[in-house]
Amino acid sequence: GSDVQCNVVCSYPTITTCVFADGCCPPGCTDMQDNDCPSSGIDCKNAATWPSSWQATANMAKTRVDLVRQSGMCNGASYSSTGALSRNAQLDEAARCVAIWFQKNPDADQNELLSKFLNAISESGYQGINVDVKFIGGRSSTITKAEDRLFATSNSCQDVMSGQYQDVGVAYLDTMPSTSNHFFALVLGRKN
Repeated sequence: GSDVQCNVVCSYPTITTCVFADGCCPPGCTDMQDNDCPSSGIDCKNAATWPSSWQATANMAKTRVDLVRQSGMCNGASYSSTGALSRNAQLDEAARCVAIWFQKNPDADQNELLSKFLNAISESGYQGINVDVKFIGGRSSTITKAEDRLFATSNSCQDVMSGQYQDVGVAYLDTMPSTSNHFFALVLGRKN
């Protein structure tokens, strides 16, 4: 419009996409998808706040890890068959905290992710003499593809198949702000 003709009009397009730090929380978005939204109450340190559907999906991923270990086959390569891992609440917490952090920082570099992972392990209380932990993440557009990424490289297969790890923590979330919205965090651990 024009000031002279007194017909200036302001229009604001409706924001419908969940985007971090844009100053808007569109209907249907949560703080897990958009940090401008009010808190949903999900707390990585409190398993009771984690949605039951996410917990069920993480449980299925843990079952698949055990099946892969027992079969001796990972991503087409043959390994020695190993036993099932023990689910560890401290490693579950670390996996949840890393998953939430990564969901909010999807473009973080490896050093930032490693730093956050080590901090999450420390805060979880998973301690002992000769503690060793490994983090494996999988993100994709479907649950199956994201889970497949846990076994996608020879390094991740070597870690999953290693008999030195006895404990595991698994977390899943599906609110990544992109088309790759399914994310698994797998934490392998041992302590002597």
